[in-house]
Amino acid sequence: MSIKSINKYYILGIIPLITIDFTLLLILVYKNEWIFYPVLMAGVLIIYQFIKKFSFMPRPLKEYKDLKKIKLKLPIHYDVEYFSSQDLDKYSFLVRIVEVLSPLYLKRGEKIKVVVSEKILKTQSPTFVKIAVCREIEKYRTKSLLKIILVLVVPILTIISIVLLGMILKINLLTYFNPFVAYFLLPFFAVVLLVAYLFFWNQYISNQETKLDAFLTSYFRVEDVEEYINQIEKLEGGVENSKYQAFNNYYAKQRIKKLKSLD
Repeated sequence: MSIKSINKYYILGIIPLITIDFTLLLILVYKNEWIFYPVLMAGVLIIYQFIKKFSFMPRPLKEYKDLKKIKLKLPIHYDVEYFSSQDLDKYSFLVRIVEVLSPLYLKRGEKIKVVVSEKILKTQSPTFVKIAVCREIEKYRTKSLLKIILVLVVPILTIISIVLLGMILKINLLTYFNPFVAYFLLPFFAVVLLVAYLFFWNQYISNQETKLDAFLTSYFRVEDVEEYINQIEKLEGGVENSKYQAFNNYYAKQRIKKLKSLD
């Protein structure tokens, strides 16, 4: 199964909107050069950092210093190269199990690299490793994480653009609404819509995770996928405080409940 770089979709989905937002902000403050030039410098720096980030994901290639080529026999044939690395185990507070190294452009004949934590290879079962690798590659191939990020970021950046444009055009809400509506009802409904959208986004994340779990059951036993979910929760829970552990426990139980309903 061929795997192609998806970095360009991050650039096309995020960079234009960020550029529009900063351009509108510059128009808004252009008469005050004490604000204009710092905003201009900050905008250029932020856009540059985003482009730099999206040029090689999830981290610059130079950070992976000890890549060792390995062979993995997976139930799905992905046209990628597999490596192990101790760099994924560098920080005890950060759980990095499998990472798909994604350059902006692939050279002719170059394949996407998939890196597995050496610690995970040594301490977890072969089935756990296979499920973790397949899941991460499938998340990348189906653009699942990309969709989750864009569904959150694009509306927020668009709303910022609308607000800035309204400020530039000096639109006075009192021209169209009475003070009660302008200063109370509209802000109230804005907050309600924000909370509702965040709830929708959380549900969207859950749906994407469920799709990935269901996909795995086509190649692995449901019991093995359940064990993987429980084990992931333990690994991530070991570096999180009790508040997030409780949420992860609930989330893991919900994923397993949905898996069992597939039987």
